[in-house]
Amino acid sequence: MRFFISFFCLINSLLIFNSNILAQGCSDAGFCTMGAMRPNQNNHLFKKINLRSIEITHYFGFNNVRKGDSFTNKVNDYFQSLIIDANIGVGAKNSVQLKLPYNLTYGVMANTSGIGDISYGFTRNLIEKQHLQIGATVGGKIPLGNSNVKEGDKPLPMYYQPGLGTWDFISGLGLNYKNFLFTTGVQLPLNANNNTFLWKPWNKESAQDSIDANNYQRTNRFRRGTDVMLRIEYNLRFASWNIHTGLLNIYRINKDQFMNPAKGNKYESIPYSNGLVSSWIVGGGYRFSVKSQIKLVFAFRLNDRDAYAKDADKAPNPDGLKRFFVNTITYEYRF
Repeated sequence: MRFFISFFCLINSLLIFNSNILAQGCSDAGFCTMGAMRPNQNNHLFKKINLRSIEITHYFGFNNVRKGDSFTNKVNDYFQSLIIDANIGVGAKNSVQLKLPYNLTYGVMANTSGIGDISYGFTRNLIEKQHLQIGATVGGKIPLGNSNVKEGDKPLPMYYQPGLGTWDFISGLGLNYKNFLFTTGVQLPLNANNNTFLWKPWNKESAQDSIDANNYQRTNRFRRGTDVMLRIEYNLRFASWNIHTGLLNIYRINKDQFMNPAKGNKYESIPYSNGLVSSWIVGGGYRFSVKSQIKLVFAFRLNDRDAYAKDADKAPNPDGLKRFFVNTITYEYRF
């Protein structure tokens, strides 16, 4: 227990004094926290006792953006979410998961809040042996949250939207072997959303509003690219607590697109919106009893999609999911 407390004090100290470290866990789109793809799995995840639970998670993150026309003059957009995650057992080998967030953004251009998109998944245990467990998840995301919140009559970028505004298909596999976890999955958006953010409405306002708006990518009738995920994790478990670390890799196969009215309402690809993002994940948990535990996760981003772009071309991700710092704390109750 003493080592557990010391470990998390060390991690928090690193984050406080090194808040400029690039960090991001799974994207807010959320497929790598669904069913068999989620991190920090018990190596008997699919046993019946683990198939009925409620989790309440507080998510905090921020992202650096330019203030004015200088890339070195940075401020932060801040993000918070309260997420309710329910897992209901269906027989001995199956479970259904429902996840609903309430999202808040405090940013350069506005402060917004609202219910996010609901994620759902069906997970089945395929193999359950002493040192090997394999599960599969199929599900999706329903665009319950608003993806076109405005400031007055001016549309806001995706960073300020409670929802992504797309119907998504999600599937994946998880494999536990002794202390190792391997997960892979795909998230496929099925439609364009109804966001209408363009620079032109903001250019009619003050010079500062115009400059701030131009620092975000245009996302009018936004089409998000397809993501593929691969996680490799090592977990040490003791009587009441555990620690884990690993790599999370998310590769966006195709570039994001937006509809450009200046080019006859044709779709235009957004530079540096595809490619690989890798993050180092570290976390752990403490179990109060068979029924309840608390879990912490931190993430350190190792690379970015626009790493080789000129400073003038660097901008927040068009989907609004990029974070320079991420921390989640979760309370889980099993019944």
